[in-house]
Amino acid sequence: MKTKTKSKKLLAVLLAMVLCMTLRPTTAFAGIGIGGGNNRTVYIGQDIGSISVQTANGHLIMVDSVSLPNGLLFDNQGPQAFIKGTPVAGTTGIYTSTFTDSDDNASNTLTLTVAQGLQTIVQPDITKAVGDAGFQLTPHSTNGNGTTITGTDTPNYTFGGGNPAIATIDASGNVAIVGTGSTTFTIDSAANASYQAATQKVVNITVNAAASITPTSATFDRYASNANYQDISTTLTNNSNTLTTITSGGSALTAGTDYTVAGNTYTFKKEYLDTLGTGAKVFTFDMDAGTDPTFTITISDSTPAPVKTVSVGAQNGTLTAGTAGSVTFTVTTANIANGTYPVTLNNAPTGATAVNVTINNNSGTLTVNTTAATPQGTHTLTLTIDGATSNNFNLVVGAAAPVCTHPNRTWQDCRNCADCGATGLNRTCTNDAPCTAHFNVPVTGIADMTGYTEAMVAFIAVSAVLLGCALPLVKHRRSARRS
Repeated sequence: MKTKTKSKKLLAVLLAMVLCMTLRPTTAFAGIGIGGGNNRTVYIGQDIGSISVQTANGHLIMVDSVSLPNGLLFDNQGPQAFIKGTPVAGTTGIYTSTFTDSDDNASNTLTLTVAQGLQTIVQPDITKAVGDAGFQLTPHSTNGNGTTITGTDTPNYTFGGGNPAIATIDASGNVAIVGTGSTTFTIDSAANASYQAATQKVVNITVNAAASITPTSATFDRYASNANYQDISTTLTNNSNTLTTITSGGSALTAGTDYTVAGNTYTFKKEYLDTLGTGAKVFTFDMDAGTDPTFTITISDSTPAPVKTVSVGAQNGTLTAGTAGSVTFTVTTANIANGTYPVTLNNAPTGATAVNVTINNNSGTLTVNTTAATPQGTHTLTLTIDGATSNNFNLVVGAAAPVCTHPNRTWQDCRNCADCGATGLNRTCTNDAPCTAHFNVPVTGIADMTGYTEAMVAFIAVSAVLLGCALPLVKHRRSARRS
């Protein structure tokens, strides 16, 4: 029983001794201890953790001199101090700091050696497709903390490897895609003042075949009764590439609305195609790699054009031969846009012309002008507006009133002349011949009968005849009485 008790006591003493040795500085010291030893090596770009400096009896630490590289911090908390941080690029070298116990003047020296840091090249593997444009590798390197190296002493890369049948790379990291397959590139970064040489990085590159579609073209007709008014489909072979979107004219199409997808078949809906104008429409299948296949749909529109019609109504107003005039007609149209149109007056008689017609909401007015040269009669015309020809309509020009104007004939001559036409005083004899046929001897003495009515003139003429017949009879009776 006593033996077991002694063993337990001995074990406790041994544990206490181990704990004391673990917790105290590894380097023996009289008054000042430095955790991890007096000589330490740290690396640029790598956190040093924490280097402790402390007195053995809890006295304050006196700093005789502190020499630390940029990036490290000395934090004096009295009986204990700490050195922390990460040395920055450009600080390689040896740095010495001395610390003293404020009570017994015991001192200790820390020597820090800042060495070149680690660098690790970072460049992900690459997947491309035939048809992709050339590009440049853009690797970067990280330090011991895993932070990208920037600023002073940045890495200088060299490139190699490749396969002339698949992909090539030049000394500056410029890559050219040649054909399908897989190959590797190498990237090296030599040592510099702040960083060690990096382990060579091997980059895998895979080049897939470009995506393709079948067929590459189609036709569509916007006329709903045409056989080509239908959905248009094409099949995509992606060759391990991924479709990101379909675009046309710089705008992305909407799946489910503009087109549908069933497996690898892409169907453009006729309702969407019907909203597009005519001509060749190019749809680009935007892939994540390789040449983007294109699908061309040529859109036409065989929809029959609306039939244009023109209808002209009856004449409004009267015209008289020998006198200039103007009449109008109501014009009714169909499928002719609003606007002012030049018109063609078909079969127009001499002197008849039409004014431009303004159509507004399928209605307008035609104005026809005539001159003194426009002949008497009913003239059948048609009107052409915007390529459409109207129904037949009549332009009626009435007869002129006759006027007796012959210089060598009295009104009686004119009344009986064949050229004078109607009866009455207002007549025109155009020449002598017809009148001479009726009157071999001109009548004189009553050339000017202006102001007399035709009945008055007739009474005078009859009276003259009766008087001429009565005078010889009277003379005969007088002679008989005398006898």
